[in-house]
Amino acid sequence: MKKAVFTLSLITGDPIVDGQHRHLFSKINALVDANDKETALKTLDFLIDYTGYHFATEEQAMQAAQYPRYTEHKKIHDDLVVSVKNLRNVLETEGPTDNFMDMLDKQVTEWLYGHIKGDDQAFAEYKNIRSNQCGC
Repeated sequence: MKKAVFTLSLITGDPIVDGQHRHLFSKINALVDANDKETALKTLDFLIDYTGYHFATEEQAMQAAQYPRYTEHKKIHDDLVVSVKNLRNVLETEGPTDNFMDMLDKQVTEWLYGHIKGDDQAFAEYKNIRSNQCGC
């Protein structure tokens, strides 16, 4: 499976969020490199926990900025959490098979690229415009 690559096109301009995104990509790559089921499960469990931490960071920032798309954005986060937990069930049953890696790529890596470039960057733009308008 191909590695997840954090590129400049994924920058939101928020150093905390961008750092967390980089860390998520790093953990996805660690999962891709896992050769055995036990290592893969531990890595995925960490990724699940860290994703929750990351989403909480973003969601707190959205609430603080009174982001009008907060509820929609949170649902998108919640849906990914469900998807990743379902992936964990596949991993527990199959181990780090090619099928699991394909699912990881489509359901997590590709999702993350699209989410950052769309939803996260839309929030960053909103936050920056709002900050410039009100001096917040």
